[in-house]
Amino acid sequence: MGKDIKEMKKFGKVLGCGFAFLGVLLWWRGRYIYPYFFAVSALFFFLGSVFPKMLVPIEKAWMAVARVIGWIVTTLILTIMFIFVMTPLGIIRRILGIDALALKAKRTATSYWMPKDESHAARERYEKQY
Repeated sequence: MGKDIKEMKKFGKVLGCGFAFLGVLLWWRGRYIYPYFFAVSALFFFLGSVFPKMLVPIEKAWMAVARVIGWIVTTLILTIMFIFVMTPLGIIRRILGIDALALKAKRTATSYWMPKDESHAARERYEKQY
């Protein structure tokens, strides 16, 4: 249970800092809602310092929302990358006839064995890898 209390204290500090930052940003931009953000910031600092167990349900809800947002954003980014980067790149490579992995079947080949370049097998290379 000690780790949970420590994590909740950290969670309270992080949320307190986040709301304080938003309060400063709103104050700097001249928005009159900034005192509420400072109040919420102070509340999270107080709860995190004095009653960290009270932050457990807030942290669970926060993490549930974060997981959903993370799944949506990750899926969206990967989909956009695949559609707008990988697919056109693959189409261009096929048009140009590039076969980087040498996957095309060669009817005249007797073997697909690729001889190893012996210049890279020096003992010194393995002793100082970086």
